[in-house]
Amino acid sequence: MAGRRQQELQSSERSSKAPRPNKSPIMVHPAPDGNIATGLSLVPGTESRQYHSKIESIYALPADGQEFDRLEAQHRLIGLLFGGTVSAPIELKTGSKVLDVGCGPGSWIKQVKTEHPEIEAYATDFADTFKPSDAQVKFVHGDILKGLPFEDDTFDLVHMRFFTGALKVSEWPVAAKELARITRPGGWVQMVEPDGTLRSERGITDAIADWNKRGMRGSLEKRGGEPNAGPKLHEFMAAAGLTNIDNKAKSAPMNSKVGPVGAHMNADYQALITTLAPVLAQSWDMTPAEVVEWGRKVMADCNSVEGFHNFHTAVGQKPQ
Repeated sequence: MAGRRQQELQSSERSSKAPRPNKSPIMVHPAPDGNIATGLSLVPGTESRQYHSKIESIYALPADGQEFDRLEAQHRLIGLLFGGTVSAPIELKTGSKVLDVGCGPGSWIKQVKTEHPEIEAYATDFADTFKPSDAQVKFVHGDILKGLPFEDDTFDLVHMRFFTGALKVSEWPVAAKELARITRPGGWVQMVEPDGTLRSERGITDAIADWNKRGMRGSLEKRGGEPNAGPKLHEFMAAAGLTNIDNKAKSAPMNSKVGPVGAHMNADYQALITTLAPVLAQSWDMTPAEVVEWGRKVMADCNSVEGFHNFHTAVGQKPQ
């Protein structure tokens, strides 16, 4: 059953471009005033949670300790699902420069630095949420839609994941081009995103079908987002000029009793339902409590029909 659930998309390539100049020494530029929203605000109905105050963003998740704990658990889920932190076929060595874009609490980049202490590790986010335990990772404020504060052709590996809830449909090509810009020729970009739909090989229930239409996916579409970002990652990379692109999908069971992946996926999705309940309630004229109850029904149905959720990891290389 697990083998049938797992999907793999065919590799996609874009023809090589003309040779690029050698990469410049790394330079960090201060972001222009107004680029970064470091303040936090409260969303009505969630007075105990703190949320980003970046008004022009569609990002709806909190920025507090509770959310950072969820992101850390989600990081472990993705590691279990894809077998580690780095999917790109790159040999990290002394002096390799690695950047984590939208780093949040820095779970990914801190693990990569632990596994490869010889690298130069950088992290960037539009909010001051990264609290490194030491000086091994350099954090820099940056907004990918307004230009990251790094020179062209700087990094050997650039990583970005879970921007599905942060970028509008029109912003994905912009983001992919920015990732490609700061990657050195021959370097790699790695992205991870979900596909936005709950699935089952035994058929979905009415509650799951309604959730797929109006739940997180529907709310994101109403806010201008792209719930199908995961399956389209190879398209964004190709349009940005990357080559040797590979986009793989793996399925995470929703049932907490189906191994460590199922346990992590179940806990993560239930936490997301509770966290996003106020936002979903505003989208569909419901109360947060009604959304949570709706979500519980969906989770129960996923258990009964062996529901699963697909995640995509894509890698692409910048031409020499």
